[in-house]
Amino acid sequence: MRLAFVVVVVLLLLHVAREPDVILLPDPAQELWPEPQLRLPPVDLRLVEGTVMDGWQTAPTVVTAEEVRSDRSLWREMFFRNWDRLESPLREEGLAAMYRRHRRLLRGPEAWRTMDASDWDRVPQPMRAMAVLGMIDCWERLYLPGEPHGLAARAVADRIQAIAMSESWFVHRAVSTNADGGEDVGIGQASAATRSRIRVLHVRGASDFGLAEDDYFDPWKATRALVFWFKLLLGEASGDLDLATRAYNVGMERARQGRGSAYLEAVERREREYLLGRSPSPTWRWLRKRSPTPCPGAERRDPFVPLK
Repeated sequence: MRLAFVVVVVLLLLHVAREPDVILLPDPAQELWPEPQLRLPPVDLRLVEGTVMDGWQTAPTVVTAEEVRSDRSLWREMFFRNWDRLESPLREEGLAAMYRRHRRLLRGPEAWRTMDASDWDRVPQPMRAMAVLGMIDCWERLYLPGEPHGLAARAVADRIQAIAMSESWFVHRAVSTNADGGEDVGIGQASAATRSRIRVLHVRGASDFGLAEDDYFDPWKATRALVFWFKLLLGEASGDLDLATRAYNVGMERARQGRGSAYLEAVERREREYLLGRSPSPTWRWLRKRSPTPCPGAERRDPFVPLK
């Protein structure tokens, strides 16, 4: 019995020795392990009265200042006129955020040739406009529409950019129906006759590209057709820039009869206000200052081979 008692005592002592030391926590224990706290970034919930585009119409809306700075779906509903209505500095803060998000589009052909119309659907109109201006500069460098007539490359590029602005305001899926039922489509509002002639010229080997109907909704391809077509019109007009501009709207035969003057005046006004002078749109001015052309040196006369 005595031996058994000794064995039990030894086992109890060994068991107690294996027990971990007890650690007394300070009071309060919160000092060592604070409870996690969820901290959200500050949100500017001030309400802002603005406008968005509903088709081609302007519609009023009320959004928060935070949405102006961050809501991509809102950006896609806002044209230049909608941004212009916002007060400064909120307008510039929103534009800066939109610019950071989409500035890749201003790199040039390396970005544009990888995109299609559905990709451009996600691009806000002001940023698409900056890209289209650059596209026209690049295609002008390839086709040199004014060179055979001694016209300054910059003057011709400015005129074509003003035409794109007048035709679609850079809405790449723009479609308008004529009185005869024909449709004008895309950035340059290419008519059915224009699209057909470009296709025929390609089949005959008289042009270096051909486009399917859906290609005219891709700004990169549509601007190629625009510059190429204007080069053809300049040839028919013997280098008369104004005659070619009127012909773009009413056809060469009617232009020679003196028609298309109102269209020419509208194009020249936009050229003066947006491309040659101080634009009436603060949004346009802000973006143009930060969007240099990816194809500089309009005075150069070497074809921009990488465009293809």
